[in-house]
Amino acid sequence: DEYDAPIVKVMEALNVEAMRTAEENRDVLASVFSVLKSLSQKGYIAFEFVTGVTKLAKTSLFSGGNDLRDISRRKDFAMICGFSWDEVQATFQKEFFEELQKDVGLEDEMVLRERIMWWYNGYSWGEGAPTVLNPHSICSLLQEREF
Repeated sequence: DEYDAPIVKVMEALNVEAMRTAEENRDVLASVFSVLKSLSQKGYIAFEFVTGVTKLAKTSLFSGGNDLRDISRRKDFAMICGFSWDEVQATFQKEFFEELQKDVGLEDEMVLRERIMWWYNGYSWGEGAPTVLNPHSICSLLQEREF
């Protein structure tokens, strides 16, 4: 998850030292991806899922793992990393929502849904793709019962 964080974090400083550190971090990550590619080719890894917030896939970072597919904007993968609202309702007992509604002082179930969607903002990959909610955030909300 967020493979690019060691590079992005130091690049925010925008100075020569930060750029050197970013290059060192990139080299370490490139060697990790090279090992992953080798293990995959030997049959030890059938599938790997890598996430990040920057588009580094076309850089030398992935020369060791150059068989990656970018699925960021593919609608057929739009639901892979989150819950749709329908899934949230189907997965969790109605009582969770009723108790949450009382705890946060909302009278209407629709207002609760709007508050959840506003607070957690959802995300989607591309125009027309469904909005999904972060599973960790939703589970935390239902456990802690506060926004």
